Amino acid sequence: MKRAISIITAAVIILSLSACKNNEASKSDWRIVSSNNLVEPEKNGMFITNTYSSLSFLDFSTMEQAPVCDDPTCMHQVDSGCTSYGKENHPFLYGDKLYYLKRSDIYQDKDIYINDTQLWQSDINGANEKLVTEFKKLDYSSYNNMVLYGDTIYMCMEYKPFDKDYNELEHAEKFVTYNLKSGKTKNYGDIVKGYVCSSDIIGVWDNKVIFRISNSKENLPYMELVEKYAKDNGVPQSEAMTAVVNEYDTIYWQFDISEKSISESMLSSPMAISKNCYYYSEEDKITYLDKDGNENIINGIIDINDAQIHDGYVYFCNHDEDNPSAYLFNEQSKEVTTLDNNYVISAISNDTVILQIIDDKNGTLSYEKKAISEIEK
Repeated sequence: MKRAISIITAAVIILSLSACKNNEASKSDWRIVSSNNLVEPEKNGMFITNTYSSLSFLDFSTMEQAPVCDDPTCMHQVDSGCTSYGKENHPFLYGDKLYYLKRSDIYQDKDIYINDTQLWQSDINGANEKLVTEFKKLDYSSYNNMVLYGDTIYMCMEYKPFDKDYNELEHAEKFVTYNLKSGKTKNYGDIVKGYVCSSDIIGVWDNKVIFRISNSKENLPYMELVEKYAKDNGVPQSEAMTAVVNEYDTIYWQFDISEKSISESMLSSPMAISKNCYYYSEEDKITYLDKDGNENIINGIIDINDAQIHDGYVYFCNHDEDNPSAYLFNEQSKEVTTLDNNYVISAISNDTVILQIIDDKNGTLSYEKKAISEIEK
């Protein structure tokens, strides 16, 4: 009986995914796609990728979750030919197709070892896969923030080679765009270089993609940095591995979408960016710019170190176990709601919160829908 229900659920979800196509308003809009943000607002649900490489979809109306596969004979198991597998890296819907990334195997190119990233396309049920394009010698992890804006995806991709003995070499982060409509790729070159460096996109503001670049203050391979810090400070390596995170320089840059140019951002360092507001901390006060460029202070929010954007709301929280705090800021009403706990919020839809619940006994994940009033302090 359970399997019959699962098949029916999968079919209903696939039909709901296929029922409506992106409209012109959404094509001019932008959104973040990453392992932490897989919401499909027009479909009233989100993709889930924490099911051992199998891609599922959670319908917010029914809270039913099912693999992206509508074959009634499929067992939905790895190596079974199930079409839900292999689509866990940045899945998103564009038009009436499902897109996702795959990382190639590491291969040798002259004196280095490297890998590629591939963009694939399939039907919404995962069938009829097709390779769309390859980003040669560039890597992209599922947790990186990709921006989908109109017909274009924007990415900070990684060139990370190893020598013939598989020792880490100096690598670089590059700003790359791909137009889903024209099929054209543009690599804008290095945005940061070094043995230990990183980059990621924060969001779009004033038609500019805002991104962060970081690199270590000393240009050494990671383990050499750890060993040097441990020796210089007389601490064990385990402590040094945590401490070296603070030995980085971080700068915020911007890609001007109209001018197709990269420059350092002159705005305050962002905590988060939504379609409506640019959030940052100013003298320990949570502040934001609105679309008119006006500066606004949010009162009633204190002791927070993280901000997450959710469809008209911002979730401000502090992950410190000794001093937890959590708030929701309604961008339309400007109201602040103090929450009774520090939650893992996966999405907010129609003023209801989709919570991720972790079972401490067996480590399994589930999802629960609650009204905001139910988690208010």
